[in-house]
Amino acid sequence: MLVRGLPAASGHARASDPVRATHHGPKQGEQPRRTGLFPLQLKPASNAAAAAPAATSSQQAATTSGTFYQHTLFEGADDIAQGPTPPDTAVAAGTNDVVEMVNSRLIITDKTGTVLKTSDLSSFFQAGPTTLSNGSTANLSSVSDPKVVYNRFSGHFYATELIYDSANDSAVKLAVSQTSDPTGAWLIYTVHPTAGTLLDQPKLGVSLDKIVLTWNKYTGSGSSQSYTGTETYVADQAEAENYGNSIPLDYALFDDGQNMVFPAVNVDTDPNSPSDAYEAYFHKDFFGFSYITVNTITGVPGSLPGVSRSSSNDVGIATTSSPPPASQPNTSLTLDTGDDRIESASFRGGALWVAANDSCQPSGQPTMSCVRTVLLTNAASSSPTKAFDGDFYSGNAAMFYPAITMDDSNDVFLAASASGPSLYPSLGVFAAQAGGTSISGSLVRTGRGPLSCDVCGSANPIRFGDYSGISLDGSNANMVWIGGEYGNASSTTLSPTWGTAIGEYSYF
Repeated sequence: MLVRGLPAASGHARASDPVRATHHGPKQGEQPRRTGLFPLQLKPASNAAAAAPAATSSQQAATTSGTFYQHTLFEGADDIAQGPTPPDTAVAAGTNDVVEMVNSRLIITDKTGTVLKTSDLSSFFQAGPTTLSNGSTANLSSVSDPKVVYNRFSGHFYATELIYDSANDSAVKLAVSQTSDPTGAWLIYTVHPTAGTLLDQPKLGVSLDKIVLTWNKYTGSGSSQSYTGTETYVADQAEAENYGNSIPLDYALFDDGQNMVFPAVNVDTDPNSPSDAYEAYFHKDFFGFSYITVNTITGVPGSLPGVSRSSSNDVGIATTSSPPPASQPNTSLTLDTGDDRIESASFRGGALWVAANDSCQPSGQPTMSCVRTVLLTNAASSSPTKAFDGDFYSGNAAMFYPAITMDDSNDVFLAASASGPSLYPSLGVFAAQAGGTSISGSLVRTGRGPLSCDVCGSANPIRFGDYSGISLDGSNANMVWIGGEYGNASSTTLSPTWGTAIGEYSYF
């Protein structure tokens, strides 16, 4: 679920982390995927606030300095068996298995795509009668907005889901696998059950010792829903992995006001790295200038001295705005590309990458949806440094719903959807070498036909996304898994048939 009509946000990015480790190579017999199928271009920020000047490099076509490998690609969930629309694809890879979640379905495969287990998410998350904060009981049987992460240090999967009813009573479910095998038992916790408030689109972040959730609060119903702010919830990983379903977790709860905060997934593979958690948000000042701010969360609930949170100085970025819908071939029906809040955040070794949807206008092109990425170095300090701020696009194809992460060599990976006048809704994956600005990658699933929506009524644009998934491999942190939506009907006429694809990639 994604409620519209939100306050504006903002953001932009470039790959320039100076740290580089020894690179891995391809598996025997594997062939590289090269940039030519879908060359990305970079549109540098052009209107950053005076306190933080925009990147000065000229607009440039991407070139390839490394080699980008696709190791595995297989079909994930689809609307026929796993609806509803849109899928809200989430993915995490453990040591042996891959977990995909779409709005109402869990699919666990091995790393070749062989299905090991499926489950309805209502049953998996134990949606249903729930005691709310006011003492009443509500049947929270509807589910939406899954997220899933694998913790390579403890060997557990974490997953979240929104449960709710028609009166906007809601809660967030937190599931924790008891071992590294996701086909086994999971512990299920009910987080912040609330009467009359929808905890929309819960986000899931992790550090070395914390689980961090955020959600956007809405009151009212139907078209009269009103955004009332965002909250951050912090839990202790050790408690969540060991307590059990009937024991409530210790937690800390922070009021984020109107800032739509996104928690980062810490992908640092050093077990001795700092245990703080990080989250970020875009915001604007009175004059319309845009900024990014980082929150640092220290401590764990239930242990002295407790949990505290501090905010960095604001870092100026180029102004963002919500993007226009994306077009499709052979139809006037367009795709909703969301707004310009942060969609994904990844932290490693003091560097924080964030990705968002954005409106941009490349030279000679109409205004379109682009992928905005921002890189902050020294992100764990009170004064982060903006190392990159820019939009990515490809020709006249819009790009939207990005997910971003870093591998163990600090190479940056980005999954995103794409659609345009000559491109059906598709899924792409791209990578930038650490310390460089060149981009490799391609479409991994080219859309087969234009999408309609069987639950959107007469709406135009129609729902799509609402996000893509990305994950480091649980046994090799130089491998990255992605998942996302594409148009899956083999026809040039409109069809509500969406599919998802799951793939494994590396860059060297």
